[in-house]
Amino acid sequence: MLARLYLLMPYAVSLAQGEELPPYEAKDGDYTVRFLQPMTDVNALSGLRPHSLTLDGKAAFEANVMRIDFQKNSFDRGIHSPLDPPEDVIRRAVEEFHYRLRFVTRAAHARPISFPWVDSWILDYTNDDGSPLEVREDYVKGRGQIHVRWSYLGLSRAVWDNMFGLPPEFDVPIWDELHLDALAALPNVGTAVVLAATSLEVFIGILLDDLALKRGMSTALWKWIRDREDKILQRPSVEEQFDVLLKEFSGHSLKEEKPQLWEVFKNIKSARNSFVHEGIAKIGKSRLTADNAATLLGRVNEIISTVREWIPEDLRWPAPQARAETTATHTLFKPLKSESQ
Repeated sequence: MLARLYLLMPYAVSLAQGEELPPYEAKDGDYTVRFLQPMTDVNALSGLRPHSLTLDGKAAFEANVMRIDFQKNSFDRGIHSPLDPPEDVIRRAVEEFHYRLRFVTRAAHARPISFPWVDSWILDYTNDDGSPLEVREDYVKGRGQIHVRWSYLGLSRAVWDNMFGLPPEFDVPIWDELHLDALAALPNVGTAVVLAATSLEVFIGILLDDLALKRGMSTALWKWIRDREDKILQRPSVEEQFDVLLKEFSGHSLKEEKPQLWEVFKNIKSARNSFVHEGIAKIGKSRLTADNAATLLGRVNEIISTVREWIPEDLRWPAPQARAETTATHTLFKPLKSESQ
């Protein structure tokens, strides 16, 4: 039996007209994985399409749908059964195709693909020869997902007034920009956790500078504590800044008073370190998924908001007060239109 994956890629590739690319096979446990030539979904092609396209001097066309076959004696197709092949098997195959293609073509612009964080995918179950399966009650013929992104910024009167109610000399804190950039980087987990960890490191560094100045500590002494160039390993770690130094200046320690947020901070730092040193964002021995990273990064603001309440009022930065909720309806499906090659 076959389970053929059709996955909409975030980039298009050019293929020569009339040229057939041979399939390549690999094994993943009980599954035979077969990589097929990509195909085209015209409806999903975005931007200004070329009037003509060539590849090595030959007429070419755009392809934007990855095709991968998974073959096994049988698949669990029960309506309430989990995905078969499992998500991790599909993810490994999708990533293998993408990373091999990106490495060989040197296409830096080819954005990473993180299954199932893609715009859409379909898994079509068939017989080994591609013919339709017999229809059976309580069994599915396929599975799929459409991941749609719409971005609306609700600009209500309250939001408008809050925007221009900020002080005339107001500058957006650099750590806040880094945090928003981290969220925007998802589902690219590695980039996101590096930006999130950096936002927390910059935040506590700037805040402690302000607290030290307010305490009346001399610049020379504070620089000696924070920036000992000849003894880098004796500088206060980011953990010590959120714990010992923050308690010294504010009377509060994130580690002692907010253990759950402390764990969030430690997990972000761990994922950041493993990505920087190993190329994979992990917490312990577990790879950090895009879903888990989104949850983790969503709590960064809790850490910052909590610390904000612990410091003198004159050091507090303006916090957004207004919220607006936008509701929209869209038609998701339209007839599939593909080009014959």
